[in-house]
Amino acid sequence: MLNKKIAVSAPELVYRDSELSYTVDGSCCTLRRDDGKIDFWTTDLGEMPYYRRFRGTAEDPFAEEIRPFEWDYNNYKSVWPCGLWVQSFYKCDDEMLIGFTHREDLNRQDPDYPQSYHIGFSVSHNGGNTWKYLGDALGTCQNHISKRRSGGKYPNVGGVPFFAGKDGYFYFYYNEYSPEYERYISGARLPMKETIELIRKGESPAHLVKKYSGGNTWDTEPMHGTGAKMFPENCSDIKLFEDCGYKYDCHSDAAYCKSLDKYMIAVQAARQLILFFSDDGCHWNEHIVAATAEPYTGLLYYSTIVGLDDEASDDFSTVGHDFYIYYTHKIDFLRLPDNYGDYETDLYYRVRITIDE
Repeated sequence: MLNKKIAVSAPELVYRDSELSYTVDGSCCTLRRDDGKIDFWTTDLGEMPYYRRFRGTAEDPFAEEIRPFEWDYNNYKSVWPCGLWVQSFYKCDDEMLIGFTHREDLNRQDPDYPQSYHIGFSVSHNGGNTWKYLGDALGTCQNHISKRRSGGKYPNVGGVPFFAGKDGYFYFYYNEYSPEYERYISGARLPMKETIELIRKGESPAHLVKKYSGGNTWDTEPMHGTGAKMFPENCSDIKLFEDCGYKYDCHSDAAYCKSLDKYMIAVQAARQLILFFSDDGCHWNEHIVAATAEPYTGLLYYSTIVGLDDEASDDFSTVGHDFYIYYTHKIDFLRLPDNYGDYETDLYYRVRITIDE
């Protein structure tokens, strides 16, 4: 049980749309530098390169735009709208960065193109200036199905929120799809030591990945197997906007919270941001509502966790008793089966979470 008081600030507007140089289309990777500044990797909605990198502070994250990173696609498709996005990463002791990477293979003009979304791993040995993709590691049974066959749906796996577990596993989370096209959040894990050793040699750890199977079991095949549900759907203070075609989404972030000795993941319910907590990475039965869209319209999405105390790791996969969650409110966009409205207008907010020590 949550045995400490958790305070959530009122939402604070960080940037108006006119103050942003890009359209927010994903959560940020974050890396704290030796000088105290923070690098923010993020995703732009536009032609290639559709990734941006900024250097700033918790008060002004996108203060300075710096040179974007470069990809070695490793023979995977890179022609728009196909591509790779590092959505979160883990900083190893030797400074190597392991990227939890989202890959899309699409053709939006061809309704018969076999679209697919995957999660895989990438690596950087130079502080994130260049990345190499090591291959796909996770998908769903709805991959390689055309928009004509899916009824116009995009089976987007989302994410990739992750944390390094105390039990020696990397845990990460994604949008799962059942054979009946039901969408919900599930998770996967793989052993950290073996993963780091393989990636250091330039090899993919895909064969180590297992999806969550229910209970306390992680043994479901990752590319086509169907992971189990994880998050409760009957909470009185969570407003599920089911007209959008799903209940929860994990284009978001996660971390281990030292102050609570719990794992936490930011989950979106279209117009709310919920912070769920877990002792083991598979049972998420405690939560707080961190933010609700005001007015209750549009889309509230793409959360990023940034630690504000000395307990936080440089990659913010671990935080302490004081941290921000950043997110965008696309106030004029409606995430319905036929998405419509203005996706490109962003109001960029943050809430501050403080835990009573």
